[in-house]
Amino acid sequence: MTGKKHLFIGFGDLASRCAQALIDDGDSVVGIARGERPPQVGLEFWQGDVTSESILRRIRETQFDSAVITLTPGGRREDDYRRAYYDPVKALLQHWQLGNTPERILYISSTGVYAQSNGEVVDENSLAEPTSPTQVVLRETEELILNSTYRATVIRFSGIYGPKRNYLLRQVTQGNGGNDQLTNRIHEEDCSGVIHFLVNLPIGQLQKVYLATDKTPVTSRDIRDWLAGELGVDASTLSEPETSAMGNGKRCQSTLLENSGYVFKYPNFKSGYMGCLEFFRKLESEV
Repeated sequence: MTGKKHLFIGFGDLASRCAQALIDDGDSVVGIARGERPPQVGLEFWQGDVTSESILRRIRETQFDSAVITLTPGGRREDDYRRAYYDPVKALLQHWQLGNTPERILYISSTGVYAQSNGEVVDENSLAEPTSPTQVVLRETEELILNSTYRATVIRFSGIYGPKRNYLLRQVTQGNGGNDQLTNRIHEEDCSGVIHFLVNLPIGQLQKVYLATDKTPVTSRDIRDWLAGELGVDASTLSEPETSAMGNGKRCQSTLLENSGYVFKYPNFKSGYMGCLEFFRKLESEV
């Protein structure tokens, strides 16, 4: 039992899962979201916009050991991303100048900030210069928080999957195959596990940036063909998409995270998708 107090700004599935692990540790957790959330034992929930004066005042009046920023956009346009990421982080950083700064701040970002697309190996030391307008906003938000005076860490997750994130499974059942573009992913349980791990890592060991992804980059074709076999779909019948304008993809690595002591629960897509497949089959049987 550590008795620490944590703040989750943005309270979706990943935040809820990690918050529960911290509550189980004996810590206290406050979660903030604009919309309502189901009751969660041990959680103090504040409903509201994090940029509102009422929420900012409550944050300033409470001393937190850590703040985890897990925001999501309301759309796919550049302006949606700026309102969802950059503006709230800017407001928070300015408000914390008034006092009660958390001991550590974790900001959840994406490997989309890497524009490499020719099969390069990418890690925390790789150049992060995105070309997509939305990813540029993510990178600007990273720089805003990393260049602040606070003890801040950015976590760049690759493609997140899990039982309820079944887009790829539905694509396969609909006959949509893949190509030779490399893809990278991380199971949602490892996402929450990484956050929990870094919240508890000794502050002196915490680095500025971590890339979080499993150990097995794989082509879009290979993963869809494997899923087809598990779902009883003839992989030879899957349609092949046109060559992607995004290039051949990249090979993301989590060397720094693993060297820090984190052990992946699902180190590859096959181990991670087994539970997803079981959940998906159950859903399909109920239709």
